[in-house]
Amino acid sequence: MRVWWIAFALGVVVLQRQAALPGMSAWIGGAIMLAGCGALLGWCARRRTTRALVALRWMLCACAACAIGFGYAAARAEWRLRDNLPVEWEGRDIIVTGVISGLPVIDDTGARLLLAVESNDAGLAHFPPVIRLSWRTYGARAARDAMPDLRAAQRWRLVVRLKRPHAEANPGVRDSEATWLAAGIRAIGYVVAPGRAELLDARASGWRASIDRLRDALRNGIGDALGRDARHRGIVTALAVGDQSAIDDDDWRVLRNTGTSHLVAISGLHVGLVGAIAGGIVSWVWRRLRWRGHAAVLAMPAPYVTSVAALTAAAGYAALAGFNVPAQRAWWMIAAAAAAHLAGRSVPTSAVLCTALGGVLLVDPWAVVSAGFWLSFGAVAVILMAVAGWRAMRDFDGGDDRGTDDDAAIEHWHRLRAWCRRAGRRVAEATRVQYAVTIGLAPLTAAWFAQISVSGPFGNALAIPWVSAVVTPIVLAGIGLPAPLDAYAFRLAHAALEPMMALLRHLADWPAGVLWLRMPDWPALTLACVGVAWVLMPRGWPLRWVAPMTWLPLVAPAPDAPPPGGFRLTVLDVGQ
Repeated sequence: MRVWWIAFALGVVVLQRQAALPGMSAWIGGAIMLAGCGALLGWCARRRTTRALVALRWMLCACAACAIGFGYAAARAEWRLRDNLPVEWEGRDIIVTGVISGLPVIDDTGARLLLAVESNDAGLAHFPPVIRLSWRTYGARAARDAMPDLRAAQRWRLVVRLKRPHAEANPGVRDSEATWLAAGIRAIGYVVAPGRAELLDARASGWRASIDRLRDALRNGIGDALGRDARHRGIVTALAVGDQSAIDDDDWRVLRNTGTSHLVAISGLHVGLVGAIAGGIVSWVWRRLRWRGHAAVLAMPAPYVTSVAALTAAAGYAALAGFNVPAQRAWWMIAAAAAAHLAGRSVPTSAVLCTALGGVLLVDPWAVVSAGFWLSFGAVAVILMAVAGWRAMRDFDGGDDRGTDDDAAIEHWHRLRAWCRRAGRRVAEATRVQYAVTIGLAPLTAAWFAQISVSGPFGNALAIPWVSAVVTPIVLAGIGLPAPLDAYAFRLAHAALEPMMALLRHLADWPAGVLWLRMPDWPALTLACVGVAWVLMPRGWPLRWVAPMTWLPLVAPAPDAPPPGGFRLTVLDVGQ
């Protein structure tokens, strides 16, 4: 199953790297390939099992899975591209009716929002289901029309002017067109006549609308509790509902330079933490619950109730995050582990990770175009690879030096030694994990952001336990508490962030804290990833000391780079 899902993911990645969708010849070739793999697998099943046949079966399964992944991603892309805005309707006024999806972003220049279109006056059967709109508040026309109170899950009738999604094709920067395609946005534009905008329903129905309305209410509640002058209000909001639009530029600089920007999103770590807390509480209550003299565990075993509670809580928190890729990965891993546990099967963690990989790509084959996909799955894979070679240590060695129960001083001394050894082992394991993640994600970080945070290990060693064990639980308490207690929780979370951000700011100001690199090409990136896998192998692996040599192409300076402080400008002139 692991080979199947990895090969399926490879097929999806190959499709997303194509400049155009496959034609009829590619579909025919893929069908012939699948038929050939099926015929060979049937032939292998009738033969005597040998090592060569087993290897051939795995290869055939991998080829078939890769072809299926390629075809599945291509089919999903074909279906999505059918909803493109027709060219003849670009730049024309269209009256649309729809519901605000997600959280609108409001600033001094206006608002940006996503509208889930329900109807249009153009009479188009295939109209973009989601459009990205700007609602401007500057200019002579907009100045006459005040900005309405835009909230999530409101139904509006608007006059808009749209165009097909187009963005800059600058190498090494974010591909906005791919991001819009992944989000299902097939048209972008702006509100033409704000004065003609009509609010039809302030509370649209539906489960998605209910989630968006809850997220919007929480965001506004955090803003009211902390006020606009709170320096880290955006970070508290991001930890609560996954909205990062309110994080100011200085906080982004600090988080980016210290490699801790992953902590201000509802990541897989936070989703898993919520699932574990909910499962633990429900398990404790269920084992002690009695009804008319009968224990609740006799009606339903505690593991079943615990698994359902953990899955439900994790899904709810992932919904607050807007179901981003790391949150999806964590939920799928929890679901796979719970299913295996309830079935009484012992499944390797790597199989759980691969199942989550397949689940994420089945739901969203465009996830591979985001940095969160690679960093989230890469971090878990690196941790699994690193801990696989570490041997567990005994908690306590009760040797000949143990005293009798009558000697209380010696007994307390032994307990203190045992506690110190357990604490030392946990610190050593956490240090090893941080080392593995830093080394393992460095090539991916260089590929996506063209930089490596040298101060990242120190910043994460401080920020990860503080955010996970202190700040996030307080934010979760604020989400669950009624007013006015929720405001006190959000203020306490903000107060807990201040000392951490002050220390991170000192790390971010370190001149040598960030190593800027050129955007690596595929050979250099592949070689660096091989070197990472090589260096994280267990002790005794041959020539581990050679592995860092594979990083040389990654950190080598660009041969034609401009001098420090300079730039190169290419101008395309039409000749007029």
